[in-house]
Amino acid sequence: GSGDSHDNGSQALRLIDEAVSRDPDFAGAYALASRLHSELFWFGYDKTPERLEKAKACAEAALRIHPELGEAHLAQAFYHYYGFRRYDDARRHIVAALRVSPNNGDVLNTAAAIDRRQGRWDEALANMNKAREIDPRNLSVLWNLLETDLALHRYEDAERIIGAARAISPRENFFSLAHAALPLFQSGE
Repeated sequence: GSGDSHDNGSQALRLIDEAVSRDPDFAGAYALASRLHSELFWFGYDKTPERLEKAKACAEAALRIHPELGEAHLAQAFYHYYGFRRYDDARRHIVAALRVSPNNGDVLNTAAAIDRRQGRWDEALANMNKAREIDPRNLSVLWNLLETDLALHRYEDAERIIGAARAISPRENFFSLAHAALPLFQSGE
């Protein structure tokens, strides 16, 4: 049900706390914890300032331990994006993440999301397509591409994305629903 991702998030945070207590220099664990805290805030499970403080502290810990870790910069980007919708600050950290991890699909996908929020459609598509080349089976990249194609009224491209996604994951209902809804988008122009 709808509580699943929240429970998974709390469970993941417990495991991360455990990992960090065993290895205080585990920068990747801090980066992941930071992202989880930001997501718990963004998706409305915990809208407290304390939650954002944890996101910030974990991201800063990751960067302190490993300043060249792409995931640490990505965590900082999520903190600004999910915590405050500060897209310019998020973009600054994404640029840093791309500098150290230019071929990280997750970083490119997040860059694209920020591009889209700022109305930079060409950059958004370029980043998503690059993310897709790197990780062709990543459904969240495909979903992002689909949403972008629909927003730009690129229905043939949208149709192709839906086909690719359904081939990867036939039981993924989102894409079947999108397929059913396509005619509605097209007639609504």
